[in-house]
Amino acid sequence: CIMADNDTAPTEASVSPSCTAVTSANESHEERRVTTVRSRAVSAAFKRLSTSMVPPEPVLSAIKPPMSRQAWLRFLLTHLPILQWTWTYKLQYLIPDIISGLTVAVVHIPQGLAYALLATMDPVYGLYTSLVPVIVYSVMGSSRHISLGTVSLVSLMVGSAINQVFSERGLDFCMDEDNGSAFVDNATNLTCSQLRVEVAVSMAFTSGLMMLVMGCFQMGFVSIFLSEPLVSGYTTGVAILVFTSQVSNIFGIKLTIAPFIPRFPDILNFPRMWVEVVRQVFNWPRYVNTGAFVISLISIVLLFVLKVINEKLLPKVKCSCKLWWSTARTFKWPIPIPSQIVMVIIGIAFSAGLGLHEKYHIPVVGKVPSSLPPLTFPKGDLMIATLSNAFAISIVTYVFGASLAQVLAKKHNYTISSNQEFISYGLCNIAGAFFSSFNSASCFSRTLVQVSAGGKTQLVGLISSAVIAVVLVLMGFVFEQLPRAVLASIIWVALYGMFLQFKDVWKYFKISFSDTILWLVAFVATVLLGADLGLLVGVVSAIVVIVGKTALPSYEVLKQSEDDPESLRPLGKDAGSASIIVYQFRGPLCFVNISVFQKRLKLAIHLETSSEDSEGDGCLKTLAMKIGGLFRKRGADGYKYSRSRDGDEVEELNLEVSSSEQAAEGGSAIAVEENEPTAENIASPVSRTIVIDCAPIGFMDTVGAQALLQVILDFDAHGIQVVLAALARENKDLLHRAGFHMRCGDQWLFPTVEDAISHAKTGVTLHPQPIANSAKLSEKDANVNQRRQEVVIPGATNRT
Repeated sequence: CIMADNDTAPTEASVSPSCTAVTSANESHEERRVTTVRSRAVSAAFKRLSTSMVPPEPVLSAIKPPMSRQAWLRFLLTHLPILQWTWTYKLQYLIPDIISGLTVAVVHIPQGLAYALLATMDPVYGLYTSLVPVIVYSVMGSSRHISLGTVSLVSLMVGSAINQVFSERGLDFCMDEDNGSAFVDNATNLTCSQLRVEVAVSMAFTSGLMMLVMGCFQMGFVSIFLSEPLVSGYTTGVAILVFTSQVSNIFGIKLTIAPFIPRFPDILNFPRMWVEVVRQVFNWPRYVNTGAFVISLISIVLLFVLKVINEKLLPKVKCSCKLWWSTARTFKWPIPIPSQIVMVIIGIAFSAGLGLHEKYHIPVVGKVPSSLPPLTFPKGDLMIATLSNAFAISIVTYVFGASLAQVLAKKHNYTISSNQEFISYGLCNIAGAFFSSFNSASCFSRTLVQVSAGGKTQLVGLISSAVIAVVLVLMGFVFEQLPRAVLASIIWVALYGMFLQFKDVWKYFKISFSDTILWLVAFVATVLLGADLGLLVGVVSAIVVIVGKTALPSYEVLKQSEDDPESLRPLGKDAGSASIIVYQFRGPLCFVNISVFQKRLKLAIHLETSSEDSEGDGCLKTLAMKIGGLFRKRGADGYKYSRSRDGDEVEELNLEVSSSEQAAEGGSAIAVEENEPTAENIASPVSRTIVIDCAPIGFMDTVGAQALLQVILDFDAHGIQVVLAALARENKDLLHRAGFHMRCGDQWLFPTVEDAISHAKTGVTLHPQPIANSAKLSEKDANVNQRRQEVVIPGATNRT
């Protein structure tokens, strides 16, 4: 439409009306095309937004109902394990289950009575906790060998939470067990003992609800922060607290200590309590009950004797049995002696026969109602007051229960569902809260008794619960004369296995120093701050250790072995002769450790002195380097050497290059930005090619991707080629999304370190390209190109 012979801009006269119509049509078509592209972009953005708002798979699987008959059947078998184990039950399991159920019930009784003291509640509530939660777990639990009920650790945390509520409400007098009948409020006629029950059942309901929700949404991953050293140190500290809490019952003394901090009554309670114990023991006739102390000593000795018999002698005893329809059979003694129930029977017999409570004022259990658990209901205000304690108990209950269930399932060749265990623990505590039960959990000692007695299925729990119910209804009055010193002795002897965990300190010290520190921090924090704050401090310490290892990961500089070209060896003091080095950064590459990555890479080829690195990282790192033995010394050849972690001397070139030496080499200095390597502080680099082994880099973020590109650009400015090897697929995709391909192509990426070394040996040098479609480079890129043209590396061929 425009005159072809007219070189200037066309005038209105040279454009025909038809050309104007065509131009208008083209413009309208272009507008429609742009509108269509924009609408498609908006639709794609909304589609991505809706996709990102879809809940994760665990949440979807929790809220998505079964859609077919097979899905419903699988759902029922998974969430109602009783249907599975009753359907496959064998008659030959019946006798072992009955024997194991009776044995476990015998153990339940003394442990329930004793561990209720740790929860600062009347002993009968320990029997209540051994009834309803055990029945619920037999229906909902997926483990065939777990024994649920009272546990020393959880009971101590319950008692700590109850005292905390008392302290917050200004009811310090309720912490004294002798004031259980005292009224909290005359208007409501609520006693301290009744308030204890309300707090306990409210916290049990809250923690059960938390575990149920976390189990439904498959949130078992919250337990990953409880590492083995943390759990070992924490449980050992709890054992010390449990041991200390029963000193008053062992000596028959009264310990009334005001909280150091009203909001947290357990802080520094351990040393202050022992100071009070020592003070009262030195005034023996005035404070200590001699009869209770003698009963404690006798009980502890007898319990240890029976423990040795069960562990050393009974396994060697063999029995022979011959029935009229079968031949004689020889087998080992199947059932251990129930030492705890034996001590309970002996204690009741002597206490009731000699009248120890009436004559010598020895503390006893007291009134035990002969009835099933009464109905109780959680209180909303108490649920809110115990929210943090309930969460800590939920995590501890799941971690210990799930780990024990996994071990037993692997040993006996069956599978369990961790999420179903979470759900079952939650339902056990929710149901128990309505039947006067405090928090229940899996008990390691009772579980071992159940396994050793031959228990095969969850029927063991139903049988033991039936026995507990019969004892509560018909024999509750029998336990009224049981001395509390006997129960305290049972708790002390049961802690023997937990005290053996002190040996773990030396084991972790030989393996990992950070694990040793984590064990000690968890132990000391638990002893001084209490079970709840100790767990919090331990988890925070574990997170700090993880972040610290991420921020300061290990690294190593390697070279190809001369004897075996396919293997790599650490770079020693012959670094000056190495033209190709391999740099391994053993950790994620993210914003936390970018500066560490760059500084260590510069140190590896001596583009930066270690003093500058120490100055940049602070005096703390300098002190750590001195402690680690990283002292410099100068050799006879004029170079500096530093001692590495494995004792090898790694060469560090002398960076003091005089101007006369530069002139002799034909080099020239340039002015660059501050803190950038200049010709004054750059000596001959140890290599022409650096291969960054990316295999140990499991994770990379946007800042890490940009740092890799910047490293390639900066080192190329000094005549050093940097290539990447063994890059993971997701990290490679991240590099491309970050613009790596705009400056460097795929030729910088090699599948293996061997391929990268082979490329370096060919002598082909790769150089990054300037930014495409840009008429003017940025100031930083211009400086890079200028240095590439002007810097002359001494001893190297000049290139532009």
